[in-house]
Amino acid sequence: MKRPASAVKPAPKVVRGESAGGASSKVAKQADSLLCDYMKQCLKRLSLAKRKRLTASLRADFSMSSACTGSGMVEVVFATLCNIVDAPCLCNFCCEKVPFKRDFITNVVSPLTSNHGDACMFEDMTILPERVAPCKTHGKDCRVPDRMDCFTCGFSCKDLSKLSTAQKDNILRKAIGTSGKTLAALLNFANVCKPKTKILENVDALEEEPGGVENDNLEFLYSAMQALSYSVSQRTLISSKFGLPQNRKRIFFVCIHYESFGLSPASGQALVDKILDNVGNLEVHGGSMRPFLLKDDDQLVQAELKRRQEHAAGAKVTIDMETQWPRQHADFFQAKGISWKDMQATAGLLANPWYQCLPRRLPEVLD
Repeated sequence: MKRPASAVKPAPKVVRGESAGGASSKVAKQADSLLCDYMKQCLKRLSLAKRKRLTASLRADFSMSSACTGSGMVEVVFATLCNIVDAPCLCNFCCEKVPFKRDFITNVVSPLTSNHGDACMFEDMTILPERVAPCKTHGKDCRVPDRMDCFTCGFSCKDLSKLSTAQKDNILRKAIGTSGKTLAALLNFANVCKPKTKILENVDALEEEPGGVENDNLEFLYSAMQALSYSVSQRTLISSKFGLPQNRKRIFFVCIHYESFGLSPASGQALVDKILDNVGNLEVHGGSMRPFLLKDDDQLVQAELKRRQEHAAGAKVTIDMETQWPRQHADFFQAKGISWKDMQATAGLLANPWYQCLPRRLPEVLD
């Protein structure tokens, strides 16, 4: 398997909707959003020629689909971009297995996108390669559109996460666990439907191992994609460098089906590398978290505080809570040169109602 050197450097139902720029008032409301502000800053960093090519591409019936993104933010970003450049927002379908995530996308995200409420909502990515799948939007089996311009997928990170205790070697190659099975479904879908471009996301545990040690999961992902005529490159991105007040690291893969563009494998590789170089040039550091937060007296905030207080009042104290874990933690901190008695909460924390209903192990982190 050949992987370009640049790829291992961490750095940075079909809806034929109205023009999001002229007809969708709900999308237009995003004009004042932080996302829209960030994207306008990005566009200003592109050359005039690049901006013209981007606008022309989006206006030429550019379509996208998504699977396992969890929150539908891909559709929000796509709709916002289409709104800015006055292009139609063409969303083929979403695919999400978890019921509450489907509900969130349907009830919260879909109204923000141009006529997106009519798009198909599938629930099982493993069925998509069959070209017909049960659709939650229409209550029947619907045809799965193919040959979309862009397909985005956050395939499962459960078994790949650094917090997972599962054996991580060969998870993707052997299709083990939800991570391996969702990637297998993604590969089957790519083989059958051949999206022109794909953007994949996962935890940074998929980065190249230190010291040049081979990461079998990464090796397999590249070799499998290349076998399907995709050129692949990757970057590890930190959300705080792209307009968000959060330091979340995630690895992103850009995949180009070079045959769809009449390119050779080498030319396709040069293209994905160039795309990710451009991404690295679009960094905008995040500002204050305050615009993202609800006010203290918001009814949703107060309802959550009440729920936590009731849960804390009814929580059962176990022997482990009273004896075992405090000793283990005290020994741990002592080994770090920190005395348990020095870890005292301030008067302000002690009086804080949120602090008072934290699970027993968490206050020491704040202390």
